[in-house]
Amino acid sequence: MIYYGLSLLSPSIYYAAACAICAVVALATGSSWTTAGTVGLALIGIATTYDLHLGIAAGAIISGAYFGDKMSPLSDTTNLAPAVAGTDLFTHIRHMVWTTTPSFVIALLFFIVVGIITPSPAGENELTAVMSALESNFLIGPHLLFPVVVVLVLVIRRMPALPALLIGALVGAIFAVVFQPDAVLQYIGDTTLPRPIALVQGGLAGSVCRISH
Repeated sequence: MIYYGLSLLSPSIYYAAACAICAVVALATGSSWTTAGTVGLALIGIATTYDLHLGIAAGAIISGAYFGDKMSPLSDTTNLAPAVAGTDLFTHIRHMVWTTTPSFVIALLFFIVVGIITPSPAGENELTAVMSALESNFLIGPHLLFPVVVVLVLVIRRMPALPALLIGALVGAIFAVVFQPDAVLQYIGDTTLPRPIALVQGGLAGSVCRISH
C-alpha cells in the first residue's frame, strides 16, 4: 500500500487526500478503528517516506476516520444513539449532517491549505530510491492487498473491529511467509535491508533498536 501510495499521492495533496480516503473507508465499513489500523497505517508510512509532519498526517487520518464512522449507517454508535432516543437511523444521520459535515469541511480545507504551503522536504531522488528499494527487496502486486480486503469485508459484514484486525493480521502473516519468505527471515534476524527501506520502518521493532543502542 505504501508503494502504491507513493505512486499516486503527491506531497501537496497528501493531507487532504488522506482525510478524504479515510472518510470514505470508514463510511463504507462503519469503523474508525479498522480504517486507522489498515489504510491509516499505510498512509503514515507514506507520510514518513515523504518526510511530512506526522502529527498533521495523523490528524488527517483520524479526522477522516471519525467523520466516516459517525456518518456511516453501519457504525455501532450511529445505530445506538437513535435506538436509545427512539428515532429512525437515517433521521438521526440527516440531523448529524448539519453539525458534523461543516466541521469536516473546515478540517479538509485546512489540510488542503497546509499541503499547499508546506512542501515535502524529501527530494525526488530520495523518493525514487525508496521505490526502487521496495521493488528490489519485496514482491509488489495487487494480490498482496488481499489481507486489507479481508478486514474491510469482515467489518462490512458486522464483525467487531478487533477480531477483524486480528484475522487480517493472521492472513497478512500467511501471505508474508508465502510470498515474502526472505523478508520475513531478515526481519526476524539482523536486517540487511538498504537505508531507503529503513525510512518506512518503525514501530516497536524500531523503538527497541533505538533503546538497545
